[in-house]
Amino acid sequence: MKQLLRAQAGRRCQVGVYTTSDAGDRLTYTVVNVDETPVDEATFIIDVATQYQTILGFGGVFTDSAAINLYKLSPKLQTLALEQYSGETGLEYKLNRVPIGSTDQSTSTYTYNDTVNDFEMTNFTIASDKAPHSNKLDMALNMTDMKLCASSWAPPLWMTNGDSVVDCTIKGEPGGKYWEIL
Repeated sequence: MKQLLRAQAGRRCQVGVYTTSDAGDRLTYTVVNVDETPVDEATFIIDVATQYQTILGFGGVFTDSAAINLYKLSPKLQTLALEQYSGETGLEYKLNRVPIGSTDQSTSTYTYNDTVNDFEMTNFTIASDKAPHSNKLDMALNMTDMKLCASSWAPPLWMTNGDSVVDCTIKGEPGGKYWEIL
């Protein structure tokens, strides 16, 4: 394995790496020693004295299809899987995305409000995601101080430029009424 990191001049450090592979690794943790050895692909230098942005956290996405697959596991394995992503002994994900509506991997296509021109969102509902999605999300939230961000994936058909909620674009321009409610 080529090292893609290089420490600052004269310094050595260690980097923790989690590996999952078809060969059988399942979040296998190893420590990689990083030194001044030149690399061909990339150099990544962290200057802790200069800060431009704040990292809110790293994470993944909670989809209905992931929740359905978790439900196929025994309760013990469900907890273990969530612990490996979000818990103190796992990856400690702190920032996760929740899609608004169905995704490409969903078992059906659905949105949270099919009432045409309901810009007040009086008919907004997440009932389609109540089970099994919300239960697993609650379990993960209870494991760590996690932040969630929601992103539009399947907007209601009346908000799109087309006849599908998949591979579509939202009507209007960013900042417009169709965009603001998402």
